[in-house]
Amino acid sequence: MPLNICASGKGAAHTLNARVINRATLSRAYRAQDGHVIGGDVLDAEGCVQTDLRRGGSFSYQDPVAETSEAHFCEGIYGGHYHHHFGHFLIETLTSIAAIRRLYGPVKAPIFLHDFNCRVLASKLMPPHAQMLIEGFGFARDQVHIVRSPVSVERLHVFDRPYQLARHHLHVDLGAEFRAARDRILGIKRFLPRRRLPPIYLSRSRLKRRPQGRPGANVLGEEMLEAALSARGFKIVHPEALSIAEQMALYARAPALVGLSGSALHQALWCEPGMPTVNIVTQRINSSAYRAVAEGVGGTYHEVPFEVALQKQSTGPSVLDVAAICQAIDAMQAKGLF
Repeated sequence: MPLNICASGKGAAHTLNARVINRATLSRAYRAQDGHVIGGDVLDAEGCVQTDLRRGGSFSYQDPVAETSEAHFCEGIYGGHYHHHFGHFLIETLTSIAAIRRLYGPVKAPIFLHDFNCRVLASKLMPPHAQMLIEGFGFARDQVHIVRSPVSVERLHVFDRPYQLARHHLHVDLGAEFRAARDRILGIKRFLPRRRLPPIYLSRSRLKRRPQGRPGANVLGEEMLEAALSARGFKIVHPEALSIAEQMALYARAPALVGLSGSALHQALWCEPGMPTVNIVTQRINSSAYRAVAEGVGGTYHEVPFEVALQKQSTGPSVLDVAAICQAIDAMQAKGLF
């Protein structure tokens, strides 16, 4: 039956459809025709694939091969996919964990996640930061099972994925769950008023450079942008130099998160309601995922458009237009966004 979930701050009721599949099977992860490892399927008692539980996107799915299950459980919850890429872990894996907390509370039942990884089958266990974040939602690390081989479950609880990859849409407000998890991890209940802290710029300038044309490719001129924003009172943060907990503590107090397009902007999941996220768009790709994250936890989303953020040139590496970016950010501050 559908379970209504109130989207706080929007005054609207959204629905995550939940149901139980009796005598379900979780298949082994398989490689699709395009070379991606999909992460496996959920089948009912008749062996029918539950296509609505597949991850969205333009992947070439195939019918799983029937195999004997290597483990059996009486009951459990299917949470979708476990992603090793940190950005996808935040917006796909962890939003599903948050939805489980919202739908079922602090249950002790097993939680199943199909192992998802592009082009290679991962063999490593969850890293410590992933274990810590899942535990922050009240689930024990031995409660979460990463599915790599066939598993059968007598009563499998399934639900709509809260983050829809194909639409880049987070269709329920999970802000309360993320903030509660943050507070459990940090062990604190209250934070300093946001007005007493500077806005944060999330820097990519110390990351390993990636080739132009690839997602997340570095652009030139970020050091100059950092200097200009620092002169305007911004705090320059290099996320890779901080622990997850240290980042949470900063973001919880921030009046705004500003950064170039990239996974660091997904950390808006931990922020307070109403906090603006400013995406300086540096790639000609769909940036709706950043809006989905910011607005999906009760924040606001703003962009410095691609046409403004980069200098106009036909060849060579991308170069930030620092003056134009600062002008756009100054205009946002003049409007009282942060």
